[in-house]
Amino acid sequence: MRDRGPFSRIAGGFTAFLATIWRLITDILAEISGWDDFNRAFPDRPETAIETLNWRSARIRGLHFRGCLKFEICKAGLRVSVPLPGHSGRPFFVSWREIHAERTRFGIFEYVKLTFGPERLHSMLVRERIYRRLAAIGHVRVA
Repeated sequence: MRDRGPFSRIAGGFTAFLATIWRLITDILAEISGWDDFNRAFPDRPETAIETLNWRSARIRGLHFRGCLKFEICKAGLRVSVPLPGHSGRPFFVSWREIHAERTRFGIFEYVKLTFGPERLHSMLVRERIYRRLAAIGHVRVA
């Protein structure tokens, strides 16, 4: 194999450095947002999606997942995932009977707060248009 010189070694090292930083940042954000808590409380299960909403946004524990969420609307519930390379969080699945909705404000913006589970300890804020799709296909209604 022919040596391509110092530039290829630097480029390879820089690429490995960026990949490591990307993984570190996504792991930190997953920890702050409580993604593992969602996975423990609502493990994913095999369910076919009726509709998929790609590249959507939501706020989870104050972190804005801007344009990086995938919502899969299924007959039995909602699957949420982050389909980005290097993201350590697995998808979670919440049944429709465990999803509660209420309108709220975050700054000057109006959102729908989705709370999950009987204790409603887990939540996320979604925009109205995402909520309308969930309400149309799922069984989520604003309280």
